[in-house]
Amino acid sequence: MNRVFSIIVIIFLDFIFGSFYQLSAQDSQYSLVREVFSDMGKKKDWVAFSKLEVFEGFDLYEIDEDISDYIGEYEVEQVVQGVFYATKNNLFIIERLFVLPSQIKAFGFYSVDKTPSLNFLEIGYESYIQPQKLVSWYGPFVLYTETPDTIPEREKYLKEFAQEFIRLLPQKKKNTPILDCLPQKQRVRFSEKFYMRRWLDQDFFKNIYYADYYTDEGYSRIFIIDNLNTETADSNFWKYLNYMKSYSTIINDTLQIQTDYFVVNDPLWGLAILAKKNKIIYGILDYRNRKWAEERLTELLNELKKRNIVKSG
Repeated sequence: MNRVFSIIVIIFLDFIFGSFYQLSAQDSQYSLVREVFSDMGKKKDWVAFSKLEVFEGFDLYEIDEDISDYIGEYEVEQVVQGVFYATKNNLFIIERLFVLPSQIKAFGFYSVDKTPSLNFLEIGYESYIQPQKLVSWYGPFVLYTETPDTIPEREKYLKEFAQEFIRLLPQKKKNTPILDCLPQKQRVRFSEKFYMRRWLDQDFFKNIYYADYYTDEGYSRIFIIDNLNTETADSNFWKYLNYMKSYSTIINDTLQIQTDYFVVNDPLWGLAILAKKNKIIYGILDYRNRKWAEERLTELLNELKKRNIVKSG
């Protein structure tokens, strides 16, 4: 009885101190973020115009109705907002910093409205700018730098402000290994995205990375699904095949692919390849060129192996 009681006490203390450590780490990060806002308000020619606002919990969904669904989907933990005034340029800037649990979730949130036709900048890991708004991704952060003003130089000041703000954030090395496995050749630049859930009209597919590609025959989309473990990958792979048997046509096609795969003629996506290796399901939607598809999937699999995301062999 005493031994059972001791084990319960140990588990309870481990839970308490583990949770305390996690909360302490989050509080430390949030403190650093607040310091960055404070430091920006002390910069020459910039004045903090309003009291810093911090949104957490249910308050997050009141920030912006247009992105409330994505705040929940990508698990935004906190938003810090400040307003700054440039005394020299008579310009207001509204700065909103979104704090997310990981770099890839931050990338997914950042890329919600991203399209290859936008004007992209080398600020943070990646940024794009619109007439009165600059959106940046850096580490587990997404930064909205906005202005209501329409002076001709506004884009210049948005860039300068965002660059300086990111420079003050805790320095983070980019770490998105699965995203980086998407093949480079003929990829449409800045087409990469990350979805937390739902792919090919199936809710059981989660953690989806993809990018678009252009060949002489037209556009295709290459994707990677991280199922987190092999058992889930096996289940989802065969579940989708069984679904497609009753919904579409299974193509008998012999491709030079080193793993389990099948080809379907999808009414929406045309010819689609789904392949599986360990916890990863990967493939191509609307592929037009057999040799090109084999080369890209071989390249993708080799990258997954090189990063130890799947096993060699």
